Amino acid sequence: MKKIMTVLLALAMLATLMMPVMAAKSDFVPSAEVKPAPGVVEKPTEDGTPAVGVIIMPDGTVIPVPGTAIIVTPLEGADTAEPPSIGEELNGAYDELKSVEDLEELIKDLEEILDQIGEDVDPDDLVINDLIHIYIDEEYEKYLEEGGELQITFEVTEDIILALKQDGDKWDALFGENWVDNGDGTYTLTISKSGVVAFLKSATSVDVNPDDPGVSSPTTGDFTMLYVVIGSAFAVAAVVFAVVAKKQKV
Repeated sequence: MKKIMTVLLALAMLATLMMPVMAAKSDFVPSAEVKPAPGVVEKPTEDGTPAVGVIIMPDGTVIPVPGTAIIVTPLEGADTAEPPSIGEELNGAYDELKSVEDLEELIKDLEEILDQIGEDVDPDDLVINDLIHIYIDEEYEKYLEEGGELQITFEVTEDIILALKQDGDKWDALFGENWVDNGDGTYTLTISKSGVVAFLKSATSVDVNPDDPGVSSPTTGDFTMLYVVIGSAFAVAAVVFAVVAKKQKV
């Protein structure tokens, strides 16, 4: 009997110790390090010129940018990226993101931005879905230095709320005209220079497997399975306790 009581007490203590962990805020870069880069949509210009992006100059001139002039690198490819500066910037950005406790340390007015774009999401619920580096070669980078802005469209399977762009030692939020939801699973990003970009989604959203749309993974912070395991352990212990108690009475 004493052994059974010891087991039950141990389970209770285990559950108590796990509660603070379950209640703790989840890491906001949960899977970016193992994800491939989101797909880039080829969007030919009006005259049929193949392009994966366009640069809009201050005077309205549109300059098509071919795929050979843009390199999109995910965090998982940082260590083998060429030129090496891409990997250095990605790893540096990742280290910085991991070093802060919440995204509001990077974007002070994040809550106001979410209200402005009509997203009923708490800043603490935002997680980074993708962390990528967008590199534009020198031939086209010069247009950005002259005031041009690059527009590039991505295919993303999740609902992205806004993006962040690293600019030296600070981060800028990209929303409104700089981050446009096209309503078809694609988003158009507008940036003024090469660099690291993070796509943010709500941790409460459900990821859908594109190969099996009928099956969804649990949302971030979903501890249903953990509760089931703990509950099952208590149930087994209770049954054993009842059996032992009954034998002692016989």
